[in-house]
Amino acid sequence: MHLCLVTVAIPDPFTGGGGNWMSCYLDRLVGAHRLTMVAVVGKHAFDPERVARLQAQWAERGVEVKTVGYDAQTVSRGQRVRGMLGWDDAALLPDLATAARVKPVVEAVGADIVVAQSCVAACYASSVSGVPKLAIQAEGYHVNLVTQHRFNPPPVGERPPSYGLKQRRLASATDAAERRMLAGYDRLAYMGQHYVARAHRHGLQQAVFVSTPVPEPAARRPVPFVREPGRPFTALLIGHLHSTSNRTQLPLLIDGVLPAMDRHFAGVDWCMRIVGRHDSVEDRYLAPLRDHPNVDLAGPVFPPDGEFLGCDALFVPVPAETGSRVRIVQGFAFGCPVVAHTANALGIAELAHGGNVLLSGTGDGLASQLRRLNDDPALGDRLGTAGRAVYDACYRPGYAADLLEHLLAETWAAYHSRPVSGWA
Repeated sequence: MHLCLVTVAIPDPFTGGGGNWMSCYLDRLVGAHRLTMVAVVGKHAFDPERVARLQAQWAERGVEVKTVGYDAQTVSRGQRVRGMLGWDDAALLPDLATAARVKPVVEAVGADIVVAQSCVAACYASSVSGVPKLAIQAEGYHVNLVTQHRFNPPPVGERPPSYGLKQRRLASATDAAERRMLAGYDRLAYMGQHYVARAHRHGLQQAVFVSTPVPEPAARRPVPFVREPGRPFTALLIGHLHSTSNRTQLPLLIDGVLPAMDRHFAGVDWCMRIVGRHDSVEDRYLAPLRDHPNVDLAGPVFPPDGEFLGCDALFVPVPAETGSRVRIVQGFAFGCPVVAHTANALGIAELAHGGNVLLSGTGDGLASQLRRLNDDPALGDRLGTAGRAVYDACYRPGYAADLLEHLLAETWAAYHSRPVSGWA
């Protein structure tokens, strides 16, 4: 089959983190189908040299990459009001403005199926017609709005009294606009069972679950794990701190976890190693981390394999109730013991406290679970082995790619009103 992939910028197979799932899917699709990629460039920083490099890399693998410039829009207050009344979806989903540019490029490709790889890409491809369409997404626009409102509001003195009400109305209206846009897709794939259930409740019966694939690492954490001589107990917190979901952990980390770590680890040499960008984090959050003697703000590290292989625990205190937390699955792939906030069990149904992960919803509880791993290294080995079993069963690239292949068949069949067996 000839597939046309609509993407946000040109995917870089070496980005890591959340980009892993797209890289895994692309690896499978490159080997099984003819691919043409339509990438929208210019929404964020535009680097012509990087674009040319990635185009050349994909061309070497037989993938033609076409680029479309992003159509930046300024939304007026009046347009925003019309959007919240349901009269102007583009005011709430500004990425829809680029759909007019993407439509002729994609339709000229003449592909058998169009695959939009993210909620933003779904907006870009929303006007495309005359071809089966599949949208794969982790979560939607409204999820980020809800998360920002709940966990990252402006300081009290900088927001108006009506801020909370307006944000709730904006999130609700954006959710409705997004559902209207997604209704034009033959299949919707979500990386979270709760998102599928929610889509069904709102009439999007074409929504299905798809696993979040994570690449097989080159090495696994040794069992039994033996800490390097002189190295402190190390909890690895990995991920760029400025992202929407990662920012949600900062208040809990500063006000709850670190004071509790000081109590629970009194007399024990320990380190909270934070790997990832933190350059755009406000000083009210960054200063307490920078000033704590047991916190190591390491910055970006690539490749991160050594971080996973050398830590005593992968620590994920993110309290946002979103989709599958890729770094947990990545930790499972390496065989790391994981300590995480209970909210992450919503997006990864396989998480079982005490079985393959240690969970808590409070700063004190999270610090206590880390201390358990310090006191009982064998527990870390058991958790790491159990987590790896979850990865093998549900998140290895082959398993997830098989689900995707079936999903492509369903998309083709739904559009043509034919049985899946007609897929070829």
